[in-house]
This record gives sequence, structure tokens and C-alpha cells, in this order.
Amino acid sequence: MSILNATDGISYPTVSEAITASSAGDVILIPTGLYVEEFPLITHSLTLQGVGGMAQLRTPNPAPANDRAVLMVPGNAGAELTVRNLEIFGAARPFWTNGAGILFEFGNGDLKIYDSFIHHNENGILVGDGANTDVEIVRSEFSANGNPTYAGTNSAAHNVYVNKVATLTVTDSYFNSVRTNHELKSRAAATTISNSRFVDGPDSQASYSIDLPNGGVVRIENNEIVKGPLAVNRYIIHYGGEVVPTWPGSTLDITGNIIINERGDGATALFNQSRDGPSGFSNPATLVNNTFYNVTELVRTGFGPSSLTLEGNVMLTGAAPAVSTASPWQSSVAAVPEPASVLLLAGALVAAVAMRCWRPLRSA
Repeated sequence: MSILNATDGISYPTVSEAITASSAGDVILIPTGLYVEEFPLITHSLTLQGVGGMAQLRTPNPAPANDRAVLMVPGNAGAELTVRNLEIFGAARPFWTNGAGILFEFGNGDLKIYDSFIHHNENGILVGDGANTDVEIVRSEFSANGNPTYAGTNSAAHNVYVNKVATLTVTDSYFNSVRTNHELKSRAAATTISNSRFVDGPDSQASYSIDLPNGGVVRIENNEIVKGPLAVNRYIIHYGGEVVPTWPGSTLDITGNIIINERGDGATALFNQSRDGPSGFSNPATLVNNTFYNVTELVRTGFGPSSLTLEGNVMLTGAAPAVSTASPWQSSVAAVPEPASVLLLAGALVAAVAMRCWRPLRSA
């Protein structure tokens, strides 16, 4: 299969060669299929996109040669990374617990993940600190990441772990079956999660569905969240608790969600352990127009009085509605390549043919 750099029209026999030869801002198109390679470090801004279906990336062994991840952007590279239509799986580190599908280290630009499936790594994605970093996840699935050997510990194995960045935005995505720890953990200054699903499943030893240990300006809206029967703690959404004070101006808004508990020992929808610093009290939280099934406690607050708004919530017991297990990326991956359209691929191929007039392709 030929890997095409759509920016300069040159094709390569492997994804690794295409990455190595690329320049900042290039778009690399990867035909559907399985690519088992030791991928090079990504040290400049790049787009990697599967075309004609999902492009599957993994390393020959669970422990990558870089000792960290299938795809890795090292610290302080100043790079941005966009991935589309990629399936990334299989990363694990010996003696550690945070081998990642994608490792996006500290001091870089933006990370954007569209229409992708990242599964069976220790971390689906692991993002380092970045004051100017925005992370965006759209129509993507994170499944069965984590490491069950370390269930119930402080290991860094999660479906998604985002450290202290400017923003995390999650839309129309699906987090499920994390093997240990959290479905999503975000330390971002601002986190927005909408129209997404969080489903532990019957065998997951999950901790929190959504963990927000540094607080921040958070909006959780129109999601479906299911706490599984084998979850190792009772809290569904966790806010604050690891850092005092939390991010300046921290507020939490939980609106219009369906939240379901399947854990026999009961569950608490929100554990607010945040502390605002000056008063030592918990930051403001709002729960409005949510529907809860078999949730035995709505809110538990860790410190002092807090500003808490509860309006229009419905608490139900008994059978809950089924939550879809459909992968959000399936219809979009099978459709027209992104960004742009089929014209992008066609144009790149035309450019590649034209370039033969003055220089040969490096490989067919």
C-alpha cells in the first residue's frame, strides 16, 4: 500500500517513512489496512488520516521502541497533531502502567482526534501540560484501555488522561470498558463534554466515569453515563480533590444528562472535593434537568458549605433505558475522506503525477 503525502504529492511504502520525510503542516493519507511499524517521533505539526476506511496502527511488540507510545509527540516540540480515521492499539510499558496509543507530551500545540478508535492500550491518549494546548475529541471511541493488574491503585492507566492544558472539548464520542481507573481524566483549565457516552460495561473495574481533579470551568451536558456493576468506587463524577486551590474561577455545570447506576452497593452522582483557596470551601456546582436511574446519592461535598444549585432533576429506580453501543466513527470513516472531500485525494494524486515530469517519486 502506498502512503501519500497529500501536501507535496510524494508517496512512500511505509507510514514511518512518510512521517520521517514530512515537513511541518503536511497531511499524510494512509489507505485502510493494518500497519505494524515502530513509528518515528513526530516533532513538527502533522495530520495523519486514514482514507477509504480505518487505518490501523500498532507496534510489533506491546512495548514500543520509544518505550512510551504507538504515536509520540515529544516534549517541547511545539507541534500540533491531528488524527482522523485511525485505529491505534496495543501499547504497554514493562514495569510501568502508562503505555499510550498517543502520547502528546508537554509544551506542544493542539491535539485533535476525529473519527478514530483507540483501544487496548494502557492509556488511550496521554496528554502532558500545555498552557496553550487545546485538545479536541470528536466522534471517537476509547475502549478497554487501562491495566487490570493495577485496578484500584493510583496508576496512570485510563481511557483518556489529559493533564494541565488550556481546554479539553469532547463531542459525540464514546468511552467504554476501561479496564482500570477512569473513563476520562482531565486536569484542563476548561473542560466541555457534550453528546457523548460513558459506559463501563459488565466487566470493567472502573473508578470514576469522569475525573476532574483540578477543578476548572467544566460543562457536562447531554451525555449518557453508566456506572458499571464491578466499578471499584461509588462516585460517578469527581471534581477537585487533588489540588488546592483548584483552577481560578472554577465552576461545574452538569445539565441534561442521563446517569445510570448498575453498581449494587450504590452510587453518588457527584463527589465535589474542590476547594477555592480563599475560603477553603467547595467551588460552585450546578445540577439541572438530569435524569438519574438507581443513583442512591446525588451530591457529596468534601469541604465546607458550597454554592450548589439543584433544579429539575429526576430520580428514578428500576429498569433504565438501554444506552447505544454503536461506534460513533463508523459512518464517518466509511464516508468521504476528511478534511475536505474526495477532491483532496484526487488532487494529491494529480499533483503526484505532475511532479514526475521534473523529479521521480522516491518510491512507488
